[in-house]
Amino acid sequence: MLDSQFNPGFANNYKAQGDLSWRQKLLGDHVLTQYYDAMGIVKIPIPEDRDALWKLVFRGWNTRSIIPKPPKKPRKRSAEESMTHIGTWKVNLLPTTPSKRTRTGDSPSPHRLIGASAYMKPSLNVEAQQITFMVCDEIGGLARLQDVQLHPGWTMQQAKAATINHWDSSEIERISKYNTDRLVYFVRQLLLDDMRRTEKAEAGEYVLEGQLFHRLCLCDDVMQEMLLVLRETEQIQAQQKAKRPVLAQMVPPGL
Repeated sequence: MLDSQFNPGFANNYKAQGDLSWRQKLLGDHVLTQYYDAMGIVKIPIPEDRDALWKLVFRGWNTRSIIPKPPKKPRKRSAEESMTHIGTWKVNLLPTTPSKRTRTGDSPSPHRLIGASAYMKPSLNVEAQQITFMVCDEIGGLARLQDVQLHPGWTMQQAKAATINHWDSSEIERISKYNTDRLVYFVRQLLLDDMRRTEKAEAGEYVLEGQLFHRLCLCDDVMQEMLLVLRETEQIQAQQKAKRPVLAQMVPPGL
């Protein structure tokens, strides 16, 4: 495949999708399918998808331009993206580590004082289908849930729901940008490779291999799986529900 910094100098210079043949407009279909799979979307490319793809491909670019390389990894999450403000501290919190306590005594940092903002962030384990909710201060130092005074009118369930929604929204924006930049990069490469083969009358087609995109994993994915388990459990319990015993049921027969 052509290097992204190489100007191929083709006889033709394509500047928009209208310059492409129908066959060339289909070049990105298999990459677009992988893109959708990584984003957790079950979809096959349709004309509307191709139209959007080529608009992005030719945005500020033509086939005589270099192809900017996208980052190899998604950017790191910011603290603002990871955490949701859920209330304030009811008590002064100790420093998070013994070393900090040694340096500062028992005096908490300003962000761990009564009335300072308290946050919640999720820890997502997709394989185990598990979400752990952690309470922390504004710089990520962990704390106890019982030390939080929630926003007026909030329940803990609302705090967790708000945390999930904020984390998922931020993650969608972060990974969508990364994967879309990579999609555009790979399709530009495929187009240049196709043009080179066409001009040299070479047979074949360049096929991209390996994991091209970062998989988008959301709290909602785990919640939907848990919801399915709950529905199955309810169906089973409708026939034979496990119940907590009263004391009389714990007396052995004949006693």
